[in-house]
Amino acid sequence: MSASAEILHTDPSVLEMVARWKTDGDAPDLEEYDKPISDENWLDPGRVARRWFFFPSERKLRGLVYYFRNTEGPRAVVHGGCIATVLDVGMARCVNKVSNSERCVTANLSVNYKKPVPCESFVLLEAQLGDIPNVSREEQGSREDPGSAATELTYKYNTNCKVTSLDGTVLFNTGSALFVDLAAREKMHSSSGKGIAS
Repeated sequence: MSASAEILHTDPSVLEMVARWKTDGDAPDLEEYDKPISDENWLDPGRVARRWFFFPSERKLRGLVYYFRNTEGPRAVVHGGCIATVLDVGMARCVNKVSNSERCVTANLSVNYKKPVPCESFVLLEAQLGDIPNVSREEQGSREDPGSAATELTYKYNTNCKVTSLDGTVLFNTGSALFVDLAAREKMHSSSGKGIAS
């Protein structure tokens, strides 16, 4: 854990929220920290600290996010590009957990900025998978099994998310995205005899 991520282990409001999640009936099966891609991007842990929790029965990911001062765009407000990046990552992690794939890429991303997010603040990101195209509701329940037929029926995932204050009283952002699972897409096209470009 980076020194910057320690803030997610010391703030009383964050600790209270995590304790409550862990005592819920559907305890998260994922608690992890993002690794930096490089030292020169919005996801550098010295800019944005993130901690993710996945709730399988809801197909929902909750993220505790802290924006440091160096995410500033307008004075004392988090840059919109940084916010969009965090929403993209949160929704992608949700899709990765549901699809059991690490090869999901963003095909479309939409972000609505409702209120400015102050620098040096905590927010709660909640990302949830929408309906899975080409899969019935009965089959959707079997997606936890990566070998099931339902797993092979689709490679597109719609997600949506919202970003609020920790207590949920302030809505900062909403977003939606379409993700493509490249591995499932390649498998589907190769089994049907179609080229990947089709």
